[in-house]
Amino acid sequence: MIRHAEKPQGGAPYGVQESGERDKRSLTIRGWTRAGALIGLFTSGERGITPPQHLVAARPVQSRRPLETLTPLSGKAGLPIDSAIDPDDIAQLAATLRRTPGVTLTAWEHEHLPAIAVALGTVTPTPPTKWPGDRFDVVWVFRRKAGASTWQFSQIPQLLLGGDQDRVI
Repeated sequence: MIRHAEKPQGGAPYGVQESGERDKRSLTIRGWTRAGALIGLFTSGERGITPPQHLVAARPVQSRRPLETLTPLSGKAGLPIDSAIDPDDIAQLAATLRRTPGVTLTAWEHEHLPAIAVALGTVTPTPPTKWPGDRFDVVWVFRRKAGASTWQFSQIPQLLLGGDQDRVI
């Protein structure tokens, strides 16, 4: 589970669509750079990250950023992005994650990530209850054995771009 990549803060640097058109609902250039760098992180099989078999992003209602964050990886890996779930429908997302076999990479808005973790059910250790507004550089990993109901939680710093922190949340 990741937060969408970098977003505009109200002025420059502006958000831009993949086409280059300015759009406040889209990623910044740095965000697009991170989105591209995620390809290596999620396809290499290194650092304890298993390549995803499914991609899920929040429906682009008020923000295109979760979908845009996964777009380069989707293109490279040949995986479609499920973007049918509304950003606020945490229960539906959690149900989708619980029933989908294999590895699913989810990109969502940071305000919802702690609630998504709670909605999954029993998670140990307990994930942070808040995702800092300035952090775009962490992967939350939830693993469970087949048939198990308890999820094991860990965090991995992305370390993809200059300024990424080597500490987790």
